[in-house]
Amino acid sequence: MDSNKDKTSDDLKMELLPDNIGLFKQCFSKRWCEEIIEIFDQKILFAEEKRGTPDVYDGGELGIEFRDNKKRKDISTEMSKFGSLHDKEYELKTMLQQCLLVYDEKVWGRHMGKERGDFTGWSWRHIEEIQCKMQRTPPGGGFCEMHYEQGSDYHTSRRFAVWMIYLNDVHKGGTTDFPNQNLKVPPRAGNLLIWPAAYTHPHRSSPDLDEMKYIITGWFVYKDADDEKNTVPFEKSRFNVI
Repeated sequence: MDSNKDKTSDDLKMELLPDNIGLFKQCFSKRWCEEIIEIFDQKILFAEEKRGTPDVYDGGELGIEFRDNKKRKDISTEMSKFGSLHDKEYELKTMLQQCLLVYDEKVWGRHMGKERGDFTGWSWRHIEEIQCKMQRTPPGGGFCEMHYEQGSDYHTSRRFAVWMIYLNDVHKGGTTDFPNQNLKVPPRAGNLLIWPAAYTHPHRSSPDLDEMKYIITGWFVYKDADDEKNTVPFEKSRFNVI
């Protein structure tokens, strides 16, 4: 299926990997992934030409963040910063909504016998709007330190699950490694992973990456009960067009 728009939660098939890691194979078409990579590369090229100039936006040149330190080496941006990615982001958020329903049913529903979306006590009105971060990682790069996604501060403590989409096939290293689960997931275009954000699931990008790697990633985050300003994840957000 080349179009992502027509898929529903009934069309999606999830492989349940060890310890509640969910793998949706070819959740997004290769063409969809390639189109995003092309736009992202254009934004990076333009930002690289402007590096060192006064054109700085939100922590990076023209919305692009360049990181090269002991912790990680990659280039990233939020999809919402670019009007040209407006429709892609909306498609992505709609698909994530469907995938979370399937994940919820497979992980919790099989034990509890409840309806979709009723297993963990969440509903869409309890979840913050999803932020979608694109990343391009060069050979030898990546976030190679072992880490998990749920922290102790106000923002990270409310993360309950992680998602990641591979935008291209990588055959030379760059697997997503889960040592506690004895699992290495190879990057394949269009595949989506969902897993718990807690300390039970430390992970890393394997440091043996030997070719370019593209992903989109983010979290499912509980909304602050007192915050009435956030929207549910499948509503269109307001975009800053660059």
